Amino acid sequence: MPNRTWKIFIGAMVATAVLLISPAVFSTEAAVEGKPDLFLGKRTSKAEVYIVTDWLCPSCREIEPELAKRLPKITSRAKVIFVDFPIHPESANFTPYHLSLLVHEKKRYLQARDALFKLARRTITPSVADVQQAVSPLGIRLKLLSFVEVVEGMHYFEAFIKTYHVNMTPTVVVRNSVTNEVRYLLGELEISGAAILGAVKNLSGDS
Repeated sequence: MPNRTWKIFIGAMVATAVLLISPAVFSTEAAVEGKPDLFLGKRTSKAEVYIVTDWLCPSCREIEPELAKRLPKITSRAKVIFVDFPIHPESANFTPYHLSLLVHEKKRYLQARDALFKLARRTITPSVADVQQAVSPLGIRLKLLSFVEVVEGMHYFEAFIKTYHVNMTPTVVVRNSVTNEVRYLLGELEISGAAILGAVKNLSGDS
């Protein structure tokens, strides 16, 4: 089930920023049109792929190499977003940095993501200096989002998790944005690049 600490943390941040968006109303269009822009991949596709993970989840780490291998093909056919779901409360410490990389480093996102997972093996309380050191070999100069942008991104994650009743990591949700039809892939035994591509093809009706 969604972690209580995560709920309290998100609630406090949202209240502090005085955001009046209801988490019960989930809109992918708002995320695309507003800020921050969290999507990768083919913007015109009606197929959307949500990859839900936790930075401290061993099973999430297991699926990463396969996802990295297949992601270029997936992003050529669908819109893709990596959603943080901190089953481990400390995993939320990585979310502000993840959001920054997802927004500002789309071309180098996979390499930056791998660097964050490696950093998560060394510390559960990363500092800005820690993250900068981790991504520097990739030629990335970390550009942090504003407080409000981070809150918006985290709120968006929470809204997605609530709307689609996600309760474990890793989870992949493939959605048709026109019909709202969805497919779920749960855990490392179900999640693969081939399975994601199959779900995209199925829901989009593309050959």
